[in-house]
Amino acid sequence: MLTKHGLTLVLNVGQFQSDKPRGIPENLGANAISDQPVAIPHEDRALYGLQEGQVKMMEKYGGNFVAHIEVFHHLHCLVSTKISLDYLVIGLRLINMKGPHCLDILRQQIMCTADTSVFGQWWVKGIGPFVDFNTKHQCKDYETIRSWGEKHQISPDVEVEMWPGDPELPVVP
Repeated sequence: MLTKHGLTLVLNVGQFQSDKPRGIPENLGANAISDQPVAIPHEDRALYGLQEGQVKMMEKYGGNFVAHIEVFHHLHCLVSTKISLDYLVIGLRLINMKGPHCLDILRQQIMCTADTSVFGQWWVKGIGPFVDFNTKHQCKDYETIRSWGEKHQISPDVEVEMWPGDPELPVVP
């Protein structure tokens, strides 16, 4: 089974200040994203939610199920989106840092919570092996979280002020 590991991620604001496409952020690392499937032993298929009939390796290679790990699929989609957006802003000076910041926050969240669900493949006539994105996830109750957030939300009329002794940072953390 896949295990959880602690991971410290740091927002590198400088990575968004380039005038050319940046590809995969350096602090993400090309090795963090693998589009290669993993082998799931036949006897472990139920642990991962795989079903008989899904794509398996040839017997000479062990006959294991072919599956993908969700976190790497999520990161692939995020990086693909980032690269697509990079090409939209070539030659433009980014004044609003919210877009790149939000992409990096999503990257950090994906890597930190790392969905270790796997998804297998089915044989599709005329195509061959094709991934089945209909996977089961262990999800949190979003409605409960949304409701709590709404209940504890601060009114836009509330003002803030710096208290005596509060530090003022010289740069954005």
